[in-house]
Amino acid sequence: MTSSKTTFLIKSTDDKSLSKDQIDFNKLSHQIETLRKQIEKKEIEFENKLEIFNKKILPAKTSNLDTKTKFLKFVHQTMQQCKFSKKDLKLISEFSAYCFAEIAEDRDIDDELKAIHDFYNKERFDDVMQTETNQILDRFRQQLKIMYGIDVDFSELEGRNFDEEATRIAQEKIEAAMQEKFGNNRDFNGNFAFQGEMNNEKPRKKTKAELKREELELEKEELKTKNIRSVYLSLAKLLHPDLETDEDKKTEKEELMKQVTKAYDNKDLISLLKLEMQWVNSANKNIETLSGDKIKAFISLLREQVSELELEKYTIDKREKYQVFFEYRRLGIKQFELQIATDATIIEEETEMMEDSIFDIKDFKSNKTDLMDVIEGYVMEKNLENFDYSMFHGF
Repeated sequence: MTSSKTTFLIKSTDDKSLSKDQIDFNKLSHQIETLRKQIEKKEIEFENKLEIFNKKILPAKTSNLDTKTKFLKFVHQTMQQCKFSKKDLKLISEFSAYCFAEIAEDRDIDDELKAIHDFYNKERFDDVMQTETNQILDRFRQQLKIMYGIDVDFSELEGRNFDEEATRIAQEKIEAAMQEKFGNNRDFNGNFAFQGEMNNEKPRKKTKAELKREELELEKEELKTKNIRSVYLSLAKLLHPDLETDEDKKTEKEELMKQVTKAYDNKDLISLLKLEMQWVNSANKNIETLSGDKIKAFISLLREQVSELELEKYTIDKREKYQVFFEYRRLGIKQFELQIATDATIIEEETEMMEDSIFDIKDFKSNKTDLMDVIEGYVMEKNLENFDYSMFHGF
């Protein structure tokens, strides 16, 4: 048995009208159910889009970058051994700079590509990367000083690319510096002390009104925690699989306890109450019998869940795994699939065109015109006159 998919509502009995709090509870319950369905629908849509993208675009882009790398190396080799006009050299430079940037954005640069970069530039590629990394580390160090009043030594990471290992080392250094300064002094989200404390400022003495508000908030939080915990404990006692002798029911209860534990960890009151209604006394039990304070505590908790679910709903497209198709994200699934198919075909045609344009250099004279047509067409199509070549000073 699984939890009911219908909205959990308080129902009136004995011809009594629902109180304002009970009505609010029902509205919030319905809102949560609606948001969950919307989130589930959107997640399914985005997972389908990701599957389509990975199936169509990803292999096309991988093949394209492989061929583009090979073609860029071929063009550079041709430039060293054959004569081109100034116009042709300008087009080749624009093409090469753009291709290099595209390749560097997606994958590691091998020694041959580094040599191509270094041939055209005043600075070596490795030096450029190290300078950029050092600048990023310096800015990050200054931010940590301003925000938290800590000075993190990143010298170990200077002069190297920021790969996964470097990221891990940086995180460990930051955590160690935070721990040394603040110890375990963190807020309820696990963050370190607030900014005033981080900057070693003397804490401002709180007013009586502020202290009273904090006390009331703490009481409300304790009440919410107590009530949701009481529902959890009653279900855990009832559904604990170790107390069941029937093997089929034991398996069923094991699955239900997973749902109960997950709902409790997520402060998912609605799911817990649904399970309680199903297993405690679904025919007669109604939470309208709960005290007014408990209903208010539940309402406060449900409002928090609504806020969290609304945030989750509107940030699904910001999840890291969906950023690969960011520019397509607002398209409906049919439009998305059509656009992906169209773009995959364009990428495949570009790959094939470059592949077909690689020839034996001894046949340069007979193939030069076709080669330049391909490069010029690419430059015009990508509008490379407006491309930022700041990294490629010598092109």
